[in-house]
Amino acid sequence: MQGLISAGGPVVIVLAVLSVLALTVVLAKLWQLAAWRLWRSDPAAPAVALAAKGRWLDAAEAAAAVPHPAAALAAWICRMRGQKQPAGAAELHVAAERRAQAALDRVRGGLRLLAFVTATAPLLGLFGTVLGMIEAFQELEASGRQIDPGQLSGGIWAALLTTAAGLAVAIPASAFLALFQSVTERTARALEDVAAALLPPEPGR
Repeated sequence: MQGLISAGGPVVIVLAVLSVLALTVVLAKLWQLAAWRLWRSDPAAPAVALAAKGRWLDAAEAAAAVPHPAAALAAWICRMRGQKQPAGAAELHVAAERRAQAALDRVRGGLRLLAFVTATAPLLGLFGTVLGMIEAFQELEASGRQIDPGQLSGGIWAALLTTAAGLAVAIPASAFLALFQSVTERTARALEDVAAALLPPEPGR
């Protein structure tokens, strides 16, 4: 590993830092995916069924047992609607929208950094390759007629190393980014479904 870093120069060091950042985000998001069961498309279905029968507090308990942002939103709505003096429809809609947005922001957390790594790593690799090729041809020019093919190929190899390193960082980061974006979209749909099923009609609609 140390030999690769010394051959690739500072660009490979930067790529190594980016890879550590990407790995940290990926591990954190995988933990979040597992802990919150974000793969579920209808996590609040039992709560919605109980709420349809007017059993708001039972529905809140059923939703609270599921560790999913949409289930948490369902539990809160059911508790609010199960109160003796429930809040007004407009109030509920505004508060529910804020809660849903906050939950969605937590699910999206870290994705911008992962997108930055995905976009930047290949460009850094290409930049390192260009710098390495310039250095290799400068050495070739300085050697005049005494051209050493081994030295030239070694310089080109070192230059191409940064492109390979950049792609090695960007490809898995891009794959995980696509996965987490898909999970975020599914979570957003689940939040919308819960709000549509449990919130009272807005005034004027």
